[in-house]
Amino acid sequence: MALFDFFKRRSREDIVDNIQKQLSDIRLALGQRENRKIEQSIKSERRALERPLHYSTRPVGFGVRSSGRDYEGPVYDLSEIAKIIDVEPYVNQSVRKHREQILKEGFTIQGPDQRQVDYIYQRFFEMELIADMPIEYVIREFTTNLVAYATSFIVKKRDSKRSSGNPVRMYGKTLEPIAAIFPMDPTSVTVKLNSNGYPVKWKQEINDTSGSTTVKVFDNDDVIVATIDKKSGFVFGTPYILPTIDDIRALRKLEELAEIIAHKYANPHLHAQVGSDEYPVQKFDDGSTEIDLVKQELENMPDTGGLVTSHRVKIDPIGLGKDAIDLVPYIKYFEERVLGGLRLSPVDLGRGDISKASAQSVSQSLQDSSKDFQAVIETAINSKLILPLLLEGGFDVTPQNRARFVFSTINREEDRARQQHGVDMFNNGVITLTEFRNEYLSKRPLSEEEMKLTKPEMAHKHAVELAKLKGGPVATGERDARNAAARRVASKTRPENQAGKKPTKTLITANSEEALASIEENWADCIECVKSFIEKHGTGKASSGDMFDVTTKDQELDSILESFITFSMPIVRELCDKHMQDGISDAMEQLGIEGQYRIAKKYVDRFYKNSTLKALRAITGGIKTLIYNDDTIAGIDTRLTPNQAVAAIFDSQLPELRRAIEKQKQLAYRFGFARTLRSHGESTMTFTPVDENVCEKCAERGEYTISLVDKQVPYNVLLATHEDCEFTVSVSQKTSVGKN
Repeated sequence: MALFDFFKRRSREDIVDNIQKQLSDIRLALGQRENRKIEQSIKSERRALERPLHYSTRPVGFGVRSSGRDYEGPVYDLSEIAKIIDVEPYVNQSVRKHREQILKEGFTIQGPDQRQVDYIYQRFFEMELIADMPIEYVIREFTTNLVAYATSFIVKKRDSKRSSGNPVRMYGKTLEPIAAIFPMDPTSVTVKLNSNGYPVKWKQEINDTSGSTTVKVFDNDDVIVATIDKKSGFVFGTPYILPTIDDIRALRKLEELAEIIAHKYANPHLHAQVGSDEYPVQKFDDGSTEIDLVKQELENMPDTGGLVTSHRVKIDPIGLGKDAIDLVPYIKYFEERVLGGLRLSPVDLGRGDISKASAQSVSQSLQDSSKDFQAVIETAINSKLILPLLLEGGFDVTPQNRARFVFSTINREEDRARQQHGVDMFNNGVITLTEFRNEYLSKRPLSEEEMKLTKPEMAHKHAVELAKLKGGPVATGERDARNAAARRVASKTRPENQAGKKPTKTLITANSEEALASIEENWADCIECVKSFIEKHGTGKASSGDMFDVTTKDQELDSILESFITFSMPIVRELCDKHMQDGISDAMEQLGIEGQYRIAKKYVDRFYKNSTLKALRAITGGIKTLIYNDDTIAGIDTRLTPNQAVAAIFDSQLPELRRAIEKQKQLAYRFGFARTLRSHGESTMTFTPVDENVCEKCAERGEYTISLVDKQVPYNVLLATHEDCEFTVSVSQKTSVGKN
């Protein structure tokens, strides 16, 4: 029954508490001493600041009579626009489409203080019960009026006996709490301004069919006004429909002419020629002639019938197909003017004569227009309704903690893209989780208890508990069992060595082969670009000879080689991502933790920058050095052509490129393995040589352990081994499992 407490008779304690709150006026969150004057001014002073000059207008429109010069109406006749909306389908559709877009995804009350949000929803519920009108209906009508007339009103009804709010004192007077809100028709409203141009009174005047007049006057504090496209110095906004009225009239006149022409030429006039100079018209015994006979037959001929005559009668239609003017271009021109002024497109009218891409583009224009209306409505509701409700609830309202009325995003795809952008920024460490939730999800920060209920935290906690039950990773003394498990997840993604040792099995899928083929295509394109460069400029560091070209040959060659890296880097990264994921999965398996783990994007990006990118640039740097030191390209040795020399240089470096890619795949696997161990509390990782596939030096060194917490050495250096030597990686020893 707590929801209906505000209907009950108030107790003596409630009355005393009310009086105390009334005496304390409104509480503003202005803690500094220098702001006390502002607070006192808001309580006791009226808004008397002088404004620029304003315009005086006469009230116009149906239902409004001139009842003195104190009240002023809109400049334009809003009643005319109301009639046009009722009878013109294009205008009606425009208003409906705008309203649909504005309200399509609904609205919410959002804010960092959940108490304020809950309080606003509670007050809305009370208003619905008192007014017998859902808040959604009020907002819908408020929105429709703003779209149609560029000015919209909501009247606030105040009653302390029917509201759970408390009176507040603002601008020199005590205001009773708001009990209900109602929309008001803008076509019947006039305003009274003071000498400074501030609205002080609003009057609604309605004439019924019997000739009697009903008048209501409202204080400015009891009226919420929203305007759009309002000219400076005026009170009412300018409807966007207004400029299209003359075009609509012209279009309807053209359509009327088209209808007249259609009726006229659907039944064309017929001209009958009877007789000729050789065969004059015959006269019958009864005094009639052949002309009278043909005339009678034409008049009696049915619409779908015909007439059969001799050669003495010739019948021709008059003006069919040649004398009628073509009105289609004129109608189309004015229709496009009307649709443009009403912000409509053929898609909005259900016409499917444009492509999907064009449809999305024109629909985006309507959405952008609707966002403008949304911003105006949000501002009016927040400042004139939400803020007073919060003050009536006794909240210390600040710009940072105040609850707000917010429309949901119209374009869901745009909203999802924005949220994904926030996810990327969070993963890259640019913003915090709290900032992401506030700015990209419009949600309050999660508490510590709520954080524990998120899926990643729950999955990680569950996995850690399972690992503890299973005893964690293998102990140090169990060398044989550990080596067996390690060999199952061995890092075997290395190329065949050149020293004649037994090659290891390379895990290359069809996708890997396609990726390598794509990289080699980029390699071939780079060769052709370098050949073209050599043919045009030769070598050296002089400019190309163009007086306006400040790019040196050295810079141009760097640009060609860098283009190869730019196009190849995403392919190499995609290829290595699969091996990195294998390393993550194998590490989780050795740790005995079920579930998935994802390395933070900033760590992955850092690995590719410090390892993969440097490896590719080392190869292109070697190619550049070979080009500058080649005798054939320099013109010293003429046994080969420059193009052949370039091809030979690139061919010599192609195996190096392949080995570098294979090494990056190996390092990606080890990086995924190492980062997973590090994130789950492990501080070391063990490398175990595979006896038959290592050099003598590595075999002599044997098994060794590296530190995963040494920040002085990057992972790409820490995880590297001899190129032709094969190692397995594993957890070093049994340690406590837990996220670090």
